Amino acid sequence: MSFPRYQYVWMFLILGFWLPGYGQNPVPDPVMQYLKNRSFPQLIEQYGSQTIHLTLPSRRTRQLDSLPYRLQQGFRVQVIATKFAKVARRVFQQVQQLDVDSVYLVEETGLYKVQVGNFTQRDSARKILDRLYYAGFKDAWIAPTTIHLPKPIPSSAKPIMYYAIQIFASRHEKEARKIQQQYAHQLNWPVWIERMDHLWKVLVGKFTEEATARQVLEELRLQGWNEAWLTQVWLN
Repeated sequence: MSFPRYQYVWMFLILGFWLPGYGQNPVPDPVMQYLKNRSFPQLIEQYGSQTIHLTLPSRRTRQLDSLPYRLQQGFRVQVIATKFAKVARRVFQQVQQLDVDSVYLVEETGLYKVQVGNFTQRDSARKILDRLYYAGFKDAWIAPTTIHLPKPIPSSAKPIMYYAIQIFASRHEKEARKIQQQYAHQLNWPVWIERMDHLWKVLVGKFTEEATARQVLEELRLQGWNEAWLTQVWLN
């Protein structure tokens, strides 16, 4: 009997023990007993002519699947792009003081960039661009880039996250609660508060469908909430 056929059996057994999704659990007792009661020649004679196809997701695919958001081409308002990390961090902190959501400090192609927002349409980004301009960031511009968008909710009896419309954000809980109480009886959807990162956020609605949430977003913008945007809230 040639060595390669033994090698095939050993490879089959090793893969069964160590492939992700298999090696995490012990081999069932009936399977282990079956293997113990048969010699390698018997196993090769019975299964050696069979072909096993194993498909493993790439490392990049596994990384993307683990993210709480999906990546898509869109737009952000870019405040600065500089070679100096210290300068970018200072601007990043200044922008955060404006209580705007989704402020990013990223490093790309040797530059440190401060970016704001995740917009699928350029016109939506203009509202934040105007706000930054009047706040003193007059060199900000709209940049095409990869953005973060909510992932579709998995079909299950209980969703693990909701879509909601953010209408206000503040570092101070008292300010957020004042806005929440002011509009709780004026809007047609629940108005509630959630603390995320360093901000208290006033949110409208709890939607399981992204399309429904986007319809409500458009209605709110028609009512004057020009800086409202779609966000997602993960359940604890």
